[in-house]
Amino acid sequence: MTQRLLNLEDLQNFEECLSAGLGTVQFEDSVDPRTVDIYGSDTVTNGTGGEFTTDSEHQAPEWLTTFESAFAASDHADAPIYGPKETALCDAFAPLVGPAAREILSRFETASFDVDVNALAQNIGDAFYSKHFSMSARALVLELAAAQSTGLLKGETSEERYRFFVSCLRNPHFARAILLQYPLLVRQATVMITHWRTALIEFADRLVADGSEIAKAFFGTDGPGQLTRLHLSAGDSHRQGRSVVIAEFDGGARSVVYKPRSLAMTVACGQV
Repeated sequence: MTQRLLNLEDLQNFEECLSAGLGTVQFEDSVDPRTVDIYGSDTVTNGTGGEFTTDSEHQAPEWLTTFESAFAASDHADAPIYGPKETALCDAFAPLVGPAAREILSRFETASFDVDVNALAQNIGDAFYSKHFSMSARALVLELAAAQSTGLLKGETSEERYRFFVSCLRNPHFARAILLQYPLLVRQATVMITHWRTALIEFADRLVADGSEIAKAFFGTDGPGQLTRLHLSAGDSHRQGRSVVIAEFDGGARSVVYKPRSLAMTVACGQV
């Protein structure tokens, strides 16, 4: 079944959220008690609660170690990178998104051409959050509605209560406690961002290494100009997150399309 994305820009009250994503559901008698506990002040300020453990005889899976390390390090991280307001609920994943985006951007530091780092950071963040939104929206809207039904949210209006919930999700300790109630979602999101980070680092390294040759071959110049935008996931993802990337230079005056596979077969077929 194809999942319909929720337009959270327009969903500023919980009745609309329920109608768009969940139908009519009553939560008062079935709310996971962990949801109520998470809203305690100790959880938000000190990170207690929401524990996820593995069998002592088995090593924690790599995805869980990656997730826990990212959220533990978020206390000392640089300013987080958030996505557009349409995917605001996915700000819960900021501790995963920020380090991945910064690592990708760091690969452009040795480029022979100029790079608009702020613009690229936004492109990468928006793309990451859009992917997270497609897999996590229903779970997070469920938590939103459950919190509302039990009176856990602060605010006089639906919009204020929605913003309060988003602000809570931006707290790494709170977000971790919420997300660990959905271990399969955590695994899927963590593996996805790990694969995509690797794929975009590969793209960045290739563009930096071949920038001059690309400029000469396609533009007839010594350099491609300033890299100002990346259109990510322009096609379907294959081979652990790899997909077509469109790189724009000088505000779109020039652009190149990157395909993460050899074009030798395509060239050979064109010569037949």
